Order: sequence, then structure tokens, then C-alpha cells
Amino acid sequence: MRLPKKAKMIYLKHDFYSNFTDGVKSGDTDLIRDMVINEISDIIVYKPEKVIELLNTVGVKTPVNTSDERMVKNITANLNDNRKLVKGIAFLIADNNGIVKEQKNPRKSHNWIRSVDKITEGVETIGFNFNTKARAKVEFEQELMDAIKTKSDSLGDRKRRHTDNSGKNFLIFLLIIGAGIGIYFFIKHRRKVAAKEMGIEGGANEANIAEASTAKTAQEARGATESSATPTPSSVEAVPASTPLQTDITNGTNAGQ
Repeated sequence: MRLPKKAKMIYLKHDFYSNFTDGVKSGDTDLIRDMVINEISDIIVYKPEKVIELLNTVGVKTPVNTSDERMVKNITANLNDNRKLVKGIAFLIADNNGIVKEQKNPRKSHNWIRSVDKITEGVETIGFNFNTKARAKVEFEQELMDAIKTKSDSLGDRKRRHTDNSGKNFLIFLLIIGAGIGIYFFIKHRRKVAAKEMGIEGGANEANIAEASTAKTAQEARGATESSATPTPSSVEAVPASTPLQTDITNGTNAGQ
């Protein structure tokens, strides 16, 4: 009879190694999976530096300030084909349960190396499931993240990020760069149009455009002044030239005076 998940976790705490080896011997992959999730989440929350050190040691580049999510993804992405990672995780699990320390005592009937090997055997089954079951990796990641969040909430002041926002930040960065490039080419296009309207050949710089713009403005101003100073046909008709009769009268008047 299988134990409910919560009861199982409480029971596992009583004697990790005995329960884990029983699960390996019986082929109970669900039990092994639950135990590994519980152990890895413990180490990520309480000893994240050990996980980061392990990942970098086995060739999986992981920054020291990485998020919980990135650690989880780095583990699951390599668990099915990185033998050193599997062995390292088994060692961390054994160390987290005091097995490594205890088994250093020569009076014990079996040494800690054999214990790590047995745990390795169980961790390997999880990687095998990733290859044979379509959603096994996704479900493992989700349950591991849920366990990490639950344990992190109990700490209260834990500062490490749960999720990795680098992808979102990179997308925002690309959008900003794209907008800047778009504005640059729009302004450049407008300047070319302005230069063409002013009769400047292509390749004109800002100084040439500004000079041409000033010259064009001055030319338009001169044209407006000349236009206002030139009499229109209507103004010519309104002030007719003196007729011969008017000239004689004017001359006669002047003569009489």
C-alpha cells in the first residue's frame, strides 16, 4: 500500500537511506522521484552554493547569483547524460543526510562510497525517465520548483530569486534598441526629403541643410518684399497720368500768377 505524499515525506525523514534503497530495490520510481525532489529542494534552498559549485565542476556553467529556476533547469537539462552530475547530486544528498560523515567511521559494516553509489543508481532512474516519458522532465521541474518555493517561504528573508528574468530583460532590451533604430532611420529619411526639396544633392550634412533652409527662407522673404513694392494693374488705373488739357490749365494758372 502506497503512502499519501505528505505522509511519505514525513516517513522519509525518519531514515532516508533505508527507504531510498528499498525504493531502488523494488523499482518504485515514484518513491525515488519524490525523495530526490525533496532532497534537491532542501539543498537548493539551504545550501545553494554547493549546487552551484557542483554544476560548474561538472561543466555546466552557472553564475553564483543564479536563480532557483536556473539551477533547476541546469540540473534537469543534464541529468540524463551527465554521469558526473548524477554522481555529484547523489553525493550531496548523502552528505545532506549525514551519510558521508557517518560512514567515515571504519567500524561501520559498509562504507559511505557504497551508499553514494546506491543513491546514484536511484537518481539515474529519473534521468532515464526524461528520455522515455514526454512530460517527465517538465513535471519534475514543476514539482521541484513548488517544493523550493514552499521551503523558501518558511525562511522569510531568503534573498535568492525563484525565477530567472534574464530572458524578459533581454526582450525589453531588444525592443528599446529596435525603437531607437527605427527613430534614427525615420529622422534620416526626413532629412533626405528636406534636402531634396531644397535642391541639395544626396549626402548633405546637417550644416548644408540648415544653410540651404536659411537661404530659402531669405529668398522667400525678398520675393515677398519685391511683390509688395511693385504696383499692381489696379493701382496704375486708380492714378491716371495727367492729360494735355490738365497740363495747359496748370500752366495757364501758373502764368497768371
